[in-house]
Amino acid sequence: MECFVSFGILVVIIVVTVGIASKAQAHADGWNRAFQAVAKRYGGSCIPAGWFSHPSVRFHYGSTQVLLNTYNAGRGGQFTQIQIQWPEADFRLEVFPNLGGMRYKPFRGMYEIEIGVKDFDVLYAVRTDNETEARAFLTDGVRWQIDRLFHLLGNGDLYLAIHRGRLMIKKPSYIRRTVDLDEFTQLSLELNDQAMLTRMVGIEFVQDDNVQVIKEAVCQICGEDITTDMVFCRRCKTPHHQECWQYYGSCAVYGCQEQRFVVPKLAGPSTEP
Repeated sequence: MECFVSFGILVVIIVVTVGIASKAQAHADGWNRAFQAVAKRYGGSCIPAGWFSHPSVRFHYGSTQVLLNTYNAGRGGQFTQIQIQWPEADFRLEVFPNLGGMRYKPFRGMYEIEIGVKDFDVLYAVRTDNETEARAFLTDGVRWQIDRLFHLLGNGDLYLAIHRGRLMIKKPSYIRRTVDLDEFTQLSLELNDQAMLTRMVGIEFVQDDNVQVIKEAVCQICGEDITTDMVFCRRCKTPHHQECWQYYGSCAVYGCQEQRFVVPKLAGPSTEP
């Protein structure tokens, strides 16, 4: 009798264990499919989730390396993050919501600033070690992308940091749905595109008496460097080949869809000695 009871308990334990494992595996399969879809879209490699590991994707975006992954911070919560190489190793910046959200102790030498845009300063805290560079970084286009990432998934949270040559963007929770993970990746890359425009010098953009100067640019449609026939979006200022724009019919930046472009003026010779 005792043997029969022990056998019955063992069977119950096995059934429960198999049920839990099957459910966990089904959950992991859906999670892996989302990461594999991102890897396929960007020609990257995916490491799937296992019993004790989380999924991750690595891919090249132009000449830049990108890592998309998740991690568990214990009581600190669960996060999905993307890390993109940033060309300046010394510049440090943090942006996060003023109320609640992800807050961290500032890196040494960083201090909090306001950038002078009322709505943005009310909603976000900005910390940096270089106020001039931080203000130059947080253009209209970059702030617009930050807002879109902030509202993604409806959780009203976001943490952005530039530190040690990496641009990091993360959202709380594991993003498991393919459509959500794809949108998070796309919006993060678009933020990177807007941020890189702040570093370009050499071609003069004239609009509403404001001048922007860029040195090099990559077409968002064909992925090639733009050396001639450049146009830029009237709305988000993203550069394109004119032929590519006319073929595509609008700005290639996801969510922009502006149909009007502006032709930049070439910078004239300097009058400085």
